[in-house]
Amino acid sequence: MRLIGRQSEGIFTVSQKLQTAMSDCGFEAKQWGTIDNVVDDFFFEHSDDKEKEDIKTLLHVCCFDERAKNVKGLLRAAKMLSERRQDWRLVLVGFGPDWKEVHDFARSLHIPTGIVCWTGELTPEEVADEMHRADALVLSSRYETYGVVLAEAVAAGLPILSTPVGIAEDIGALIVPQEIAQYKPGKFAEFIETILWNTEYRVQNTECISPKRFTAETIGKKLIGIYDSCLHHDI
Repeated sequence: MRLIGRQSEGIFTVSQKLQTAMSDCGFEAKQWGTIDNVVDDFFFEHSDDKEKEDIKTLLHVCCFDERAKNVKGLLRAAKMLSERRQDWRLVLVGFGPDWKEVHDFARSLHIPTGIVCWTGELTPEEVADEMHRADALVLSSRYETYGVVLAEAVAAGLPILSTPVGIAEDIGALIVPQEIAQYKPGKFAEFIETILWNTEYRVQNTECISPKRFTAETIGKKLIGIYDSCLHHDI
């Protein structure tokens, strides 16, 4: 793989974090670059006049692989926040190998009824609908190569709270340090309060980056430019 990299016209990754990891593993390239994943059109098709509710909705979407996603850390924070206020809910979307374990863990925390909602696995269109109804997205992962759900949330106009994984820092998300997300649920709960109720920060969070960055048109033009550049070299 390193030989292929050296002989190629360039290596293009989906995130700066992946580029750094590959470089650290000894990959060399004539040029490096990043190209985002494409977000489906229906994530962009949301209305700005969403009905306001008294209950705030925090959305989490994952494959329930606990080693990577740290859903238990998020649930501990939900428990702490639920002890202070109950005018919010956490909607957990997805299914995976550790779903039952995580679900049982949530029950053991005795979080008040109605705070945590489980949808199971949804289609991409249904995930988009959940994003359009939510007030913010939270990602508690220990690691991500990219974090497609982050790009989808940007397209849907959602404020984002995330650990420093994938593209989270590139898109202006409110960053919760890994140590807090994993081991300090009380502090994590404070971050959740900020992203759900701090209006000034929520506006700033959604205006940091243009959703057009993730459209097929934008990324397609970038790919065409790269291919054109490479084909005009002596290869």
